[in-house]
Amino acid sequence: MPSRLVGQRLTIHLYHDQLTGFVGRIEVLSLSRLHVHGSERIRRGRSINYRHLVESFRRKPRAFLHCDWQADVLPNEQWQQLWQQMKQILEPDSAARVMVEALYVAATQDKEEEVATYLAMQLAAQSLTLRQLQQAFDLIPHAHTLTFIETTQHHLATYDQLLSGTFEQPVPEPQRPPQTPPPQPDEIPVAANRTASDSGALVVCAILAGIVRRGEPTPRSSPPQPSLERGTTALWKVLLQL
Repeated sequence: MPSRLVGQRLTIHLYHDQLTGFVGRIEVLSLSRLHVHGSERIRRGRSINYRHLVESFRRKPRAFLHCDWQADVLPNEQWQQLWQQMKQILEPDSAARVMVEALYVAATQDKEEEVATYLAMQLAAQSLTLRQLQQAFDLIPHAHTLTFIETTQHHLATYDQLLSGTFEQPVPEPQRPPQTPPPQPDEIPVAANRTASDSGALVVCAILAGIVRRGEPTPRSSPPQPSLERGTTALWKVLLQL
């Protein structure tokens, strides 16, 4: 049953020949309906599919041996007759192991008739064993089907080198990544964006630069010099007096 249907209500529809189970509108199972004759003391029938139980029986074969529903677990009357023959030839525990393994093969490989025919032939010859049943239906791989892989064993001296910390090949030192020089500021030429045909005016700004020393007062500016015109007038006066 899908996980999304777990926990939902199961509805059984009864028909004259089968039982059909629905979860919502999804059909999840279909079983054949059993009719018990009115003369029976218990008016209840059991429809058990051995495929639902074979995994549990295979883990504990003795559970099948002491099960009260052996006749209902076995697929049909032919299997019921085979089970009776097994109990007469084999020990009870061995018979349970063989029958459970036969049901497992029939369920997993979908070979119910083939397994029943094999069991009948082996019981007639009184040579039925669990191992032969497993080999006949490829539950045990044959020797010719095994693949052999050849490997070379390493020398034991490598363990001494590992424990002592000495190795034949020295471990290379990690290399430092190459150091790249720091990026330099881009030098932008003065006339990078000018062409020969462009005309423009060159403006020169005078910048007053002063020398300032740490710990000394800033020198004061010199007094303004007399203009050139005043100096020339005074010179002519001196010359005229001579």
